Amino acid sequence: MFSHAPKFDAIDQKIHRNLDRWVVLQWVNGLFNPPKGIPFGTHLATLIHCHPGEEIKGLNICWLVQSKEGQFYRACEPLVGIEATWLFRYETLKKFPLIELSQMQVDFLGLGDIESKLALTVTNELRRCRSAAKLNGFRHPGYPDDVSVVLKPDGNNTISEARNLGEHVWIRIKHSVSSNEYRGELLNQPVSINLKMGAEILVRCIGSGENMILQGVRIDSKGDAAATCSTHPLAERKLRDRAEYAPTSLRVIFDSIKQRLQKDYPEIMIAPHWESFVGLATLAGCFCLATSLAHEAPKEMRTELETIMRKQLQLRWPESDGFWDDIARFVTVSLSSLQRTERSGAIYEFSAAWILKQIGAELRTEQEEDVLLQLIEVLSNEAHGYWASIQDYSDN
Repeated sequence: MFSHAPKFDAIDQKIHRNLDRWVVLQWVNGLFNPPKGIPFGTHLATLIHCHPGEEIKGLNICWLVQSKEGQFYRACEPLVGIEATWLFRYETLKKFPLIELSQMQVDFLGLGDIESKLALTVTNELRRCRSAAKLNGFRHPGYPDDVSVVLKPDGNNTISEARNLGEHVWIRIKHSVSSNEYRGELLNQPVSINLKMGAEILVRCIGSGENMILQGVRIDSKGDAAATCSTHPLAERKLRDRAEYAPTSLRVIFDSIKQRLQKDYPEIMIAPHWESFVGLATLAGCFCLATSLAHEAPKEMRTELETIMRKQLQLRWPESDGFWDDIARFVTVSLSSLQRTERSGAIYEFSAAWILKQIGAELRTEQEEDVLLQLIEVLSNEAHGYWASIQDYSDN
């Protein structure tokens, strides 16, 4: 890492502007040849993406040809010729002339369908942090979440004093507190200030224009962010991480369950919406995790954690909000028919029944009971203790 963020140039600005968007790269010779049958001087359909905290990369998906300016066509099917999705590191990405695409061009090329099959996870909150133009002068160009910050020295200092007396460090931005405040993780060990690498820091935008600096403040200092939540910052961060990755982990689990059900109950594959099983089951699993928040998560974080999960579902499955409302209604109505003493564990039973209802499965009674029991077991096992297993560091 550099002691100060390298300055953004025009290419950096263009790449950052197109984060999580499709672009076209004009091919330049010298690295390797296009696949057989694809002419030189062609183009690449590329998704510019960056996983949280990582370097920006270009995911090259498909070879294109250009018939005239602004009109591109596929030269072959996606992922053909390179065997799989292949990457350009940031420095390589910068060497290629970049052409921005409109949504109409993306739709014409069918790139949106490809994107939905890629396991890309970036929260909307992190996207907002990345789009904050005021931070660009402090970012590492290749790492959009990493900003150069002056750690606040003791005492009340002017901007000039803070710039000269404070220590420059790198902070990885994780959350937005307000339009001028962010929370992040300290990436390197300070020399002159008593903080440990990995500590959570409040980053404040101080001043404006050319005089603006990013100032880092101890998160646990009196009057700072530590007082805003009774949960220890480390446990708080771990809970957010669990919420963010819940849909991904559940999707993997239910993909395995799908393979097992197809083998044991081949009749289930003729269900009208069997192809949606993994998505529906993943959503139901997240719904069960949301219901367990009331027993396992700090009160002040419950709404936030549910929102994080739902945003991740929405990114993968744009129709998920409607299905979330549907399962909530189905489970609520079903629970109302039971006595209070009978409701323990019934959420998992009704959530499993909702999954089978949505895919339209028509199985023999004994088969349906077996499938329901398997789904109930998975939903229950994944939800129980999911949040409570996060260690509380408040007494440390």
